[in-house]
Amino acid sequence: MVRSVNVIDESQHKSRVYADALVDLEKTPKYPQGDLYSNYEIIEWIHCKDNQCSFQSIDDIEPITPLTYPNNTNTFIKLKDLKKPQEDSSASDMKLEVLSKIGKGRYSDVYKAVDIATDKYYVIKFLKPIRRKRIFREILILNNLNLKNPYVKVSKFIDVNFNYYNQDSTLVRKYYMKEHNGRENIILLDHYEISNTDQYKLIFESAVDCNFRSLNFTKIKLKKYTWELLKGLDYIHSMGIMHRDIKPYNVCYDYENDKIKIIDFGLAEFYYPLAEHNVRVASRVYKSPELLVNYKKYDYSLDLWSLGCILAALVFQKDPFFHGKDNNDQLLKIIKILGTDDLFNYMEKYEIRLQGEIKQMVEDFPYYPKKSWRKLAVEKCNKELFDSEFVDFIDGLLCYDHQYRLTAREAMMMPWLDAVRE
Repeated sequence: MVRSVNVIDESQHKSRVYADALVDLEKTPKYPQGDLYSNYEIIEWIHCKDNQCSFQSIDDIEPITPLTYPNNTNTFIKLKDLKKPQEDSSASDMKLEVLSKIGKGRYSDVYKAVDIATDKYYVIKFLKPIRRKRIFREILILNNLNLKNPYVKVSKFIDVNFNYYNQDSTLVRKYYMKEHNGRENIILLDHYEISNTDQYKLIFESAVDCNFRSLNFTKIKLKKYTWELLKGLDYIHSMGIMHRDIKPYNVCYDYENDKIKIIDFGLAEFYYPLAEHNVRVASRVYKSPELLVNYKKYDYSLDLWSLGCILAALVFQKDPFFHGKDNNDQLLKIIKILGTDDLFNYMEKYEIRLQGEIKQMVEDFPYYPKKSWRKLAVEKCNKELFDSEFVDFIDGLLCYDHQYRLTAREAMMMPWLDAVRE
């Protein structure tokens, strides 16, 4: 029987546009834990609005009878077991010549290549010997992001008003309703190949990039960069995916044309509300507080924290903005800016119990008051990039409580981006 696994507790969790999961409970009798979707593939998108869910099959099978669901507006995916990916038959038609090595990471080496028949450029990602489960997950995520099904249009998932709840009041936020093509801001997987030695090669479209740290951002350029990055994140999150490694190196930026491509989905994962996810993700200087205190029930908002770190580094002329020598020191660097009180309130709210060295370190912390962004700007900042609207924007990204962090869609509606909103 296929049914919903969980219901959001609205008294504790902010209403968001979730991509929840419908799974076969006979095969998954207990609440799934850890990195979830590695053994599944999406077979249907389910659009829920006003307590009614309509089903749209990716394979265009007949719609299923709508069902009632307790949340107001959500998007769900129905899953089936993921088999070994089938190699794209079109791969054998391409003759790629490797030109140069352009990057390397813990799990892969990346090369620039050209199709000698068409002179079209590609990027080849050679995956190092790692668990098949990790490889399949990355391919599955990339394939899902490449879908052209109408149900992946972001605007289909957004209602005009969206409520979120806390203990004191109910607030209403307005959302940007115009449809945007955030998919164009994602690096697209062209195909992949499997060699005789079982090595996987992922072949991507080529993307323009520049040295991010050498750029001289004007205010309008920074806003356009942020807008395009938020479009991409909004699309990724609407597909139920957390990138989990947002940083300048993973955002190809065409400075002249104000275009970006979000790359490297090697650490990405499907989001499942209230499930426990791996906290050993993201580069240290872009890690959100929830990762540093080992809170595993995080959500898409860790990507928005990383964006906040990128922007703060540019505006306050301190790159990276939070620069710890290890994870514990990274948390200390955050505390010195955001203060001690809000951290302890956050940990109490989510019943976070620390263990080992980090527990002792937090207990020994001196008291740090929260610093004002305006005070930080007086100490050092790019005066052209800093203004009162930026204060509200960065304050919504760099906060301890992930449930009160701006979503990508909310950030797109902030006054700081009025000048570039499409």
